[in-house]
Amino acid sequence: MLRLHHTTFGLLSLPYLILALAGCAIKFDQNSVDRPTDASTDEVQDADASTDADVTVDVPDDTMDEDLPGDMEDMDIPDMDALDMDTVFDSTDTLDTAAEDTVVDDLPGDDAITNPYYPVTMVTGNLATLIAADLAAEICTGSSTMPIPSSTRRSDWQRLVNDVLAATPNWGTVYARADTYNLDTFVARDPVHGDFVVLVDRSNCEGIYVFDLDATYDVVIQVPYHSTDTGALELGIRVFTENGTRALMIAGADRCMDPDTFLCDGFTMACTGSLEHARYSDAGYYPLLVFQAVHAGLQATYPSSVALQIQGMTDASGANLIVSDGTGFIDSGSVSILFESALKTRIPAYATTIISCNAPGSGYTSTCGATNVQARHSNGSSNLCATAASASSNRFVFMELSALMLNGTLFNQIVQSVGDVVPFI
Repeated sequence: MLRLHHTTFGLLSLPYLILALAGCAIKFDQNSVDRPTDASTDEVQDADASTDADVTVDVPDDTMDEDLPGDMEDMDIPDMDALDMDTVFDSTDTLDTAAEDTVVDDLPGDDAITNPYYPVTMVTGNLATLIAADLAAEICTGSSTMPIPSSTRRSDWQRLVNDVLAATPNWGTVYARADTYNLDTFVARDPVHGDFVVLVDRSNCEGIYVFDLDATYDVVIQVPYHSTDTGALELGIRVFTENGTRALMIAGADRCMDPDTFLCDGFTMACTGSLEHARYSDAGYYPLLVFQAVHAGLQATYPSSVALQIQGMTDASGANLIVSDGTGFIDSGSVSILFESALKTRIPAYATTIISCNAPGSGYTSTCGATNVQARHSNGSSNLCATAASASSNRFVFMELSALMLNGTLFNQIVQSVGDVVPFI
């Protein structure tokens, strides 16, 4: 933190007082620090702008007299006790000694040297641990009405994500825009996996979104049900951090939080054990949440990107892992078959229970993500709520895993399987 001191006057030595009374001009000029003066995103300065204040003293040439000490000997020295100090200082002059304690919090100073993302805060720690801490503070659990974001709010999120993913991000703009939108943003410096930009909403159940600016592959990992699908978040974080993928999306609300359902095509047994329409808090099925807006924005920003959505499941047929392209269409060229093949190779003991909905002869059509709104968006549906996609774009992968697959014992193999495929999609 840089602390600025205003010039104050102590006791003046006699020669300097004489110089002041004689009218000698001594000028003290401190340059202003180049920093943002307004929170608007259009005027935020670059984080690495110079913050050093240079002090210059201008002394007029006619005062540089080598005989100055001799001249001083001929001057009349006033009686200090007789001086009226009101005549020395003009009534407009102030001696604000309290100003010495003024602290300017938003100056870069040394922070800009150690933190290349300044003014965005940088926190060192394991990414999974940092995300868990944010989720622990999440208020969107229990039973309450889901806040539905306006179209403007959803567009604001897309704009902020684009700012983060710019070729050369302006971190002042990112910080100011996040602040305007009442969002938290920080950079997680993971000692093993590197730096990740994190956007967090803490008040509207809008979720956590994490970005790797040095990603190798334009693949987005999605976890819509972190609170109900035990193990899905841990697996999602590992798939994201260990495979060089672009982004991680974590929905903000428990899917069962809102007691009300809506009349779209999606049905689930997750909340009551009975088949019912999905609820307004269900990020995989309700199309007007920030989760879907960020998904759409990322697919527009990266036109060749693929989203991999990880969910838990209860399947009575004995399958342990079902993967699809978000449709139930049989297609030997489906991206889901690449994942099926890699998973069977890495987990041969369960090969017969790993199934692609799109593989010829699979027999699976009902648990293939065809009503999932992210799948429908990726596959070109004209109405995410009520119209199934007519074909696959191969830009979405729907992966449902049993409790056995999500208990952690097979995470290494699953993460490696995804790593086997992402270079080819």
